Amino acid sequence: TLKQQAQFLREFFAAQQLERATVIGHSMGGALALQLAYDFPALIHKLVLIAPATYLYAAFPRNGLRPLPRRVSRGVMGLYEKWQGDRSNPVRLAYGDPTRITQDSIALRQQMMRVRGTHDALIAMSQSKREADVPYHLEQVTAPTLLVWGKRDRVVPVAHAEKHYRALPNARLEWIETAGHLPHEEEPQAVNQLVGAFLDAA
Repeated sequence: TLKQQAQFLREFFAAQQLERATVIGHSMGGALALQLAYDFPALIHKLVLIAPATYLYAAFPRNGLRPLPRRVSRGVMGLYEKWQGDRSNPVRLAYGDPTRITQDSIALRQQMMRVRGTHDALIAMSQSKREADVPYHLEQVTAPTLLVWGKRDRVVPVAHAEKHYRALPNARLEWIETAGHLPHEEEPQAVNQLVGAFLDAA
């Protein structure tokens, strides 16, 4: 669950002897960063959230998806891996401009899916209970927060950007006009400039 992953990150901080850090997360990683900040606020210096899927996660079935037989689940994940490599597939929705999809980005996604344990982890996450409570308590996350959103995001609704901005007490919202759900891939220089300025600010 998201809360279990936040606990794992807390243990990682302890193992690395990190007292506080700036945490950057994208999509579900952004939701995880917020859960970490809610559960363990002393660990967080600043947050950078790129199109966090916080409210999408809140809409997930409370008891997770109904488990499929293991062989069926792994077969579905195998098809998903092949689907990721097709430029014509709905992953194009993640890009504000699908012509920016490169062969390198496709290869990277396929490589990630081949990492040992990835399939099992994704299946387990889909079947886990929804224990994330941070979507209902964003006003308690007080760390300085930079929200970065692509104006053409069709994965996490752009309306969620304003929803996060209104709920988080110490947030600023920056738009990447031509990007979709992956502004850090589509407009890396623009995103890097925003993040750099935010980190350099007092």
